[in-house]
Amino acid sequence: MSQRARRILLAALFALLGNAFVLSMKLGERYIYYWDIAGYWIRCMEYSKALFGNPAGAMGQLFRSLASDDYTLLPVLPYALVFRFFNSQLAFALSSFNIYCLPFLLLLWLFIRKELKIESIWADACVLLALLTCTVLLTPSLGGYLDAAGLPFAVLIVMIARGLKLDGVDLPRILGLALCTLILAFMRRWYTFWIVSFYVAYFGVYGIQLIFVRHEAKKALFLFLNLCSSGLIWLAILYVFFRPFLHKLIFNDYSYAYSAYDRGGISYSIKFFFGQAGLAVCVIAALGAALSLRDRERRPFALFLMLQSVLAFFLFTRIQSLGIQHLLLFVPALLYFCACAISQAKTWGLLSVIILLSLNFATSYYAPAAKVLAFADPVFSQKKLFKRNRTDMETVQGLADFVNETSQGRKYSYVLSSSDILNTDILSNCRLPETRYAVSKILYALDVDKRDGVPYPFFLADILIVADPVQQHLDPSEQRIVGVLADAIISGKADDSLRLIRAFELNGAVARVYERTGPYSDDFINLAKDSLADLYSGIPWPGAPLDRIFNVDLPPSMDILPHVGYFYLSQNGKTGSFSFNAEGWDGPVRVTLSPRYGSTKTSLLVLGEDDAGALKAPISEAPLFEAPLFELEKETTLLIPPSKTLRLIWNIEESPECGDIIVAIEQG
Repeated sequence: MSQRARRILLAALFALLGNAFVLSMKLGERYIYYWDIAGYWIRCMEYSKALFGNPAGAMGQLFRSLASDDYTLLPVLPYALVFRFFNSQLAFALSSFNIYCLPFLLLLWLFIRKELKIESIWADACVLLALLTCTVLLTPSLGGYLDAAGLPFAVLIVMIARGLKLDGVDLPRILGLALCTLILAFMRRWYTFWIVSFYVAYFGVYGIQLIFVRHEAKKALFLFLNLCSSGLIWLAILYVFFRPFLHKLIFNDYSYAYSAYDRGGISYSIKFFFGQAGLAVCVIAALGAALSLRDRERRPFALFLMLQSVLAFFLFTRIQSLGIQHLLLFVPALLYFCACAISQAKTWGLLSVIILLSLNFATSYYAPAAKVLAFADPVFSQKKLFKRNRTDMETVQGLADFVNETSQGRKYSYVLSSSDILNTDILSNCRLPETRYAVSKILYALDVDKRDGVPYPFFLADILIVADPVQQHLDPSEQRIVGVLADAIISGKADDSLRLIRAFELNGAVARVYERTGPYSDDFINLAKDSLADLYSGIPWPGAPLDRIFNVDLPPSMDILPHVGYFYLSQNGKTGSFSFNAEGWDGPVRVTLSPRYGSTKTSLLVLGEDDAGALKAPISEAPLFEAPLFELEKETTLLIPPSKTLRLIWNIEESPECGDIIVAIEQG
C-alpha cells in the first residue's frame, strides 16, 4: 500500500472514530437544552423548514441576519439538508462534528504535515490522535455550541497567507483572504478579534523579518499591500452591504452589555484557559513552542502564533471574560504546538505525550475514568462533559402542561428563574424536538440587568413561575431583577395581586406557580423600581395600573419567540405605530389584542409598506384592515393578509379601568 493510500485510510479511520465518539455521547442522553446550547439547534430546525418552504424568503432572512445580527444565520445554512429529515440533538451534534470540526481538523492536519515536514505514518497517526482528543474543541461542540463554524476558515486564512507571493500584488490570494475573513466574521462576531490579531501579528512578525533580517524591504512592502488590500476589501464589503453589522463591531459598547459575564478580568481568563485546556495539554504545547523557537526555520511562524494568541486574548478580555466556546480562538495555535512536540519527541517522550492526551480526553467525557483518576484531576481539563441525564424531565414537562392548562391558550406566563435548574428556555424547550414550544404565550424573560433593561414583560404576565430558592446563573449583583422580584414574591410582598396555585419539586429547587389576580400594588412596583433605580434612572417604569411604557418615538418592538412578536399599547390617548417584517410567513398574519384587567376603546389601522417604507397597501390604496373606535373588552384576534412589511397604527382612548394592552403578532 502506498504512503498516500495509508494516509487516506488514516484520515477515514480518524473520521470514523470521531463519529463513533459523538454517537457514544448522544445516544441515550436525557437533557433539556437551553440558552446558547439550544439556540442554534432550534435555528437549524426552523431555518431548514423556512428554506424548503419558501427559499426566496429564507435567503432574504439570511441576508438580513448578516446585515444586522450579532449571531447570524450563516453557520446554520449547511444544516438545512440534514434537518430536512432529522431534527434530533444527535443529528445536530453529528452535523456539527462533520460539517465544521472534522474539516477543520483535517485541514489543520494537512497544514501541520506540510509545515513540520512530517513523513512518518506513525507521527501522522499521533498528530491525528492529538487533534481528535482536543477537549477545547469537542466540549463546546458536543455541548450544543456552533462556534467551531469559524475554525475551518481560520485555517484557510493562515494557509492562504503562507502562500502569498511577495514579488507583486497577489490578487487571487488577496480575494481569498478577504472572502475567508468575511465568512469568519459572520460565523461569530467575536472571531473579529482573531481577524484583527492575525493581520497585526502576521505583518508584525514576517514584515520585520523581511526588513531587518533578510533586508528585503520590497517584499515587506508587497506583504503589507497584500494584507492591507484584503483587509480593506473585507471592510468595504461590510460597509457597502452590511453596514449595521460593521457599525455594531465598531461602536457597540459590548463591555457594558456583557459586564455581567466579566468574572474577574485578565487574571480570571488566564486561570480559566489553563484550567479548561488542561495543564498537561498546556505543558505539551509549551514544550512544542519552545522546540519551535529553537528551530530557525520554524521560529517566525511560532512567533506569529504566539503574538496572535496574546493579542486576541487581550482584545477579547477587554470586553468580557472567556467562556468555554471562546477558547476556540486559541485552538489552532494550541494544536499546532502540540503537534510540534509530537513531531520531535523520541519514543518514550512520544508515548508519554500520547498517554497524557488520552487520559485528558477520557477524564473529560467518561465519569468512571474521571473517578479513577480523581487524584490527578488538577492536571487535566476542568470542564467535564459526561453524558447528560436530567432525572426531573417528566416533572418539568408536567409543569409545562399545568401552565398550559391554567392559561388555556389565553394567558401569558413568565419564568422568574435563571439557572441550570429552571429558566424560560428550559420550560419552553422541555419537549424538543417533537414540540417547539412546550408552553404557549410564554413571555421572554429579561434577567440580566445591564444587558436586558427594565423587565416590562414581567409586569404583563398572568401566570408566574418562581423558583425557590431564588435561581441566578450569574453574580446576584448582576441579576438583581431576578433576585428582587423573586424574593419579594416568595416572601409574600405581592400577595395582594398573586395567588399560589401549585408547586413542583425539581432537582435543587421548587417551582412555584402563581396566578395573577389584579394589578401590582404601588408598594411592589416601587420596591422593584427603587432596587434598580441606579441602573434605569430616567427610564419609564410600569405604574399601577400600568402607565405608558413606550412612546411613539421609541419603537415598542421586542422579540418574544422566533414566530411571535409583542408590544404594549399605551393608556394616555396617544397615537402610535409599529412596523414588523412578515416576509416569508405562510398565510395570513394573526394579530391578537389582549386587554388587561378591564376594557378600553381603540381604533386600529393596518397598512402594508413598500420597500421605501411608504405606507400603502400591497395591492390597492385601501388598508388591509381598518377598525374605527371600538370597545376592546376581551381578547380580539384579527387575520391580516400577508405583506412584506406591515404597519399597525392605533389610537387609544384613555380608559383608567384598563391597565394595558398586549399586542401579539404570529403567523396565521
